[in-house]
Amino acid sequence: MICTCLSWSNVQADIPIDPEATTQAEYDERYRIFFRTMMVDAYLETGRRSARWDNQAERGLIEAAQYWASRPWVRHGAWASRIVDDLSAAIEAGCDDPLVLYTHARLLTDDPRTSVTRREGNLMLLDLVAATDEQGYAPLRVWLVAKNAHQGSRRAYPAAPNTEALLIRAIEAAEAVLQSTESGHEQFIARWMDDWFGSLNLEELRIVHAELKGVEDVGPWLRETTLGALYIELAWGFRGGGWADEVTEGGWEGFHNCLALARKHLKKAWSHHRSRPEPAALMIKVSLGAPERDAVSEMRLWFERAVRAQFDYEAAYSSYEWGIRPRWHGSIEAIEAFGHECLETGRFDTIVPFRYIKSMRTVRDELVRRDPSYRWAYDARPETYERTRAVLEGYLNSPPYEFDREGLLLQLAGYATVAERHDEVIRVAGLLGELPNGVDPISGKHWVEVLGTSMTEAGPEKEELRRARLLLSSGRQSDAATIYTSLAVTAESKTMRAFYRKRVVTLDWYGQFMENLPVAVTPDEALTGWEPVQGSWSSDGERLIGDSRGGYLQVRMFGSYGDYWQLSGRAQVLEAPETHRRPLVVVGRWDGTPLGVIMDAHRKEVSVGELSSRRMLVRVPAVDDDFRFRIQFRKGQIHIWIDEELVVQNAWFSGYEETHDNRPGVGGYYWDQPARISFSDLELHRLMP
Repeated sequence: MICTCLSWSNVQADIPIDPEATTQAEYDERYRIFFRTMMVDAYLETGRRSARWDNQAERGLIEAAQYWASRPWVRHGAWASRIVDDLSAAIEAGCDDPLVLYTHARLLTDDPRTSVTRREGNLMLLDLVAATDEQGYAPLRVWLVAKNAHQGSRRAYPAAPNTEALLIRAIEAAEAVLQSTESGHEQFIARWMDDWFGSLNLEELRIVHAELKGVEDVGPWLRETTLGALYIELAWGFRGGGWADEVTEGGWEGFHNCLALARKHLKKAWSHHRSRPEPAALMIKVSLGAPERDAVSEMRLWFERAVRAQFDYEAAYSSYEWGIRPRWHGSIEAIEAFGHECLETGRFDTIVPFRYIKSMRTVRDELVRRDPSYRWAYDARPETYERTRAVLEGYLNSPPYEFDREGLLLQLAGYATVAERHDEVIRVAGLLGELPNGVDPISGKHWVEVLGTSMTEAGPEKEELRRARLLLSSGRQSDAATIYTSLAVTAESKTMRAFYRKRVVTLDWYGQFMENLPVAVTPDEALTGWEPVQGSWSSDGERLIGDSRGGYLQVRMFGSYGDYWQLSGRAQVLEAPETHRRPLVVVGRWDGTPLGVIMDAHRKEVSVGELSSRRMLVRVPAVDDDFRFRIQFRKGQIHIWIDEELVVQNAWFSGYEETHDNRPGVGGYYWDQPARISFSDLELHRLMP
């Protein structure tokens, strides 16, 4: 049984709201000034300048400073592309300044037009460490280049030979950074150091500790905060991430000793500056290791001290919620109560009320671990939905906060779908203006399906839609299409008209298919007839184009075409790492691990089966970055042609069942590598049993 939620009227907003507490917005304003000084002013004072490239370089650095100082959800690919264009123009004009080259390499990984991974971008920095130092840039700039170059080097395969030297150089620069940091910048550096320590393994942390533990001539608050953060990471490095009974005696000893040292340093830091939240938030992590009887009260003490300094310091909220999970010192009821506290602050000028939604996701995840059926039941509860709606509408009515309006509306529609509030789904869809492509991440359903269900249940045209559904169930597709065609003209909102047009096209395709006619299924720019599943998909009217920043690319047809069909077309790998050029065609089982055909242009082979455990069937030299395919599927049996050559005959898909969600689809098999792929001349045929 799902736990009973505390009644809203009985929950007290206990999170302290100190009028003297700062906010993230105030921090961000100082952070933007700091970034501009660190990048633009540094280049103007120290960089290799020339009239040939100064304008482009300065413009790119100004934009890059604003970009990196912004919240992650505000950044977008088009912004990164503009910056890359300016910096590329400077480099093409002859600019070899290390700061410009560093910024260009780092931004390439965010530019959606490139396939540069974060690791590859960091590897571009290897030659810039010495150049940054020699140019006379401040230690902070040298440290940023060295630590990121080290990250790229240690993750390279094979590992770069100078990996350890890069770490030592980063440590030397870090010491100089700590010694040269102005008081007004100490918070920025403390947070960056904490992030850096969290990226290192135990052996690397030991090397850092050996060099930094005795650092002198550092401001007392920064020194104590930095050492406290370092000892926390060392503690968890000794313990490891396994279950308690898997930790060795030496691991426990190192864990408790390092936490004791972290406690000592962080208490000193807090006593120096109680108006800064970082030491108190780090102390919440230390409190996890306290005896059971003291842990909860100590975590709460340090949580409240952190939010009295900065009300919306995210690290304090996330660390406290982690500590009150059932696996540590809390319970599901404790997480629910904390989420309610966050909502009832009413501070929609901050991230705090949104913590309610995050806390409910945590509760749901904990419940799903016990019983998967809780996945939808918990979100569908009236009290959960009403409070979630209050959060999202609170932000929609508080435009100063920088959440994306469309994203808030999509979440509102998604939660309404789960709660079966069909009238609310329709209302929000009208506010969106455009019918979204893809799957609603909240309900797991495609937006066309979401809207269709809600319109049938509660829309102004529900009687016509129910009649169309009856016609479809009796095989009268053309009569149903007539109803949808009329509604595509007369529906009140643009979103609804687009929805009905999609239904008309889908029915038209299905009608041609059932009449044994070839069906041209390359979608229009609205992706009519298709629904993205993974990755970003678009169409220029002639090509179905998929973009992935890492992970699978999958898009499927909307509507079932049975168990006997042929799909043909042209596949082109537009951009992908050499070893990851793998277009695919999915044949079904979308409700589990999909079954499909992978055409590997690197290995020159074709394989079939579950996408997570494919088996090679045949080597095919014709599989390259541009080829034509034809796949015939007959109830689990498959034939495959590549460039009109039959390469696979009478292969069977193990695990295929008619009861699964079996629809044709295409995509790419890329795991963690960025890629761009296209499919054109897509044509679907019906096959006879």
